[in-house]
Amino acid sequence: MTWEAWLGVAAFVILFSLWSLLPSRFLKRTTTSEKQTRTVPSTPLQPAAAPARARPSQAAAVELGLVRNPAFGHGADRSLPRYFYVVHNGDSEARLPVYWEPRPTSRDPLVREVYRVRVAGRTLEAGNLQVLGAQLRDALGSLLATGRPPRFWLVNGTSAVPVYREGESYVALTDGPRLWGKDLGELVARYAHYLASCNGGQCAPVTAALFSPADLDVHWPELVWAGPGVWIPVFAVDGGLAAFGPRDRTWLVPAGPRAVLDLWERVGNDLVARGLLQHPAALWGSDVSESTRSALLASSQPTGLVLRFVRFHPSGAARVTLPVLRLGSRVFATCGELSCLHVAADPATLREYLSAHLAQAGAVAGLQDVALDEDGTSSRQTADAGGLRLGVASSHA
Repeated sequence: MTWEAWLGVAAFVILFSLWSLLPSRFLKRTTTSEKQTRTVPSTPLQPAAAPARARPSQAAAVELGLVRNPAFGHGADRSLPRYFYVVHNGDSEARLPVYWEPRPTSRDPLVREVYRVRVAGRTLEAGNLQVLGAQLRDALGSLLATGRPPRFWLVNGTSAVPVYREGESYVALTDGPRLWGKDLGELVARYAHYLASCNGGQCAPVTAALFSPADLDVHWPELVWAGPGVWIPVFAVDGGLAAFGPRDRTWLVPAGPRAVLDLWERVGNDLVARGLLQHPAALWGSDVSESTRSALLASSQPTGLVLRFVRFHPSGAARVTLPVLRLGSRVFATCGELSCLHVAADPATLREYLSAHLAQAGAVAGLQDVALDEDGTSSRQTADAGGLRLGVASSHA
């Protein structure tokens, strides 16, 4: 056999060996690689975020109905609601008044009337009830996103944050940290401190508004009972007045001309018994609403006494005269400009604790600067406060 033949046989053997061995090795490695790809996950560059827990749509769970107001007839006063949205959420029911306003002179032919409804302090407005209902559903979905409506709102100017009750504390859900407090006074003080730290020390007055399940709206306090370490908002609820105080205490009195003074006595005596206040007269009302003050003035009688003092302020000084009024067995002094209400069992005690408040606020130099005098002219039953408004920051600091 020639060398060419031997060379051909050798080439055939080599090719046959490669054909027999290499495909099996390739297939085996491919199978192993695919197996590794299926069983070993790739390592991410950064930890993956935990998946958010799915939450059912609260807007879809809310039943929303619309009913007419029987009191709204042809030519009725537009201060009355024309309709009510009836909201069913589980076992609770709320009625939201819907107000109607015609706009016959509107330049937009599609907006010749406007419907309005309030929910959680926001006013929703639309040119027809269909669009208004859709807006309301979206607002209710946001309001009930946590599964339960808030109990209060902390209000600072035009901004507000919801407040929930968790165990024995109140918790406010701000855009930053979760703030908590054993009572509303402590929570308000912490929220004011948080806002001041974010705004360079400047902060508008902070108050608490009550969220009512009956109409799903927020309601401002009628007044705030304040004192050393005490900040207690008072709201009109269920035909009466309710005060929400420290240590989970709530006081409720029936509505009436003397409701505010009855509430003052109950709250003051309870705080004194618990060692939280030195004397009931140390509890004074701040941010008194005009309706509450007007009702007190209309029901009271003059005593013929006045409290006189000189108010100091950066631009100078002004004389202030506060009439001492009587309602039942109590005497009180109030002024719209002062936005305060002081109550006591007798005029001398009233002067003592009003003087202490004015001195603490820096309105007078000392306790002796407030005089209790007879009013020479009975027709003068107004107070010239010169724009004085006393702050309550020191009451719950």
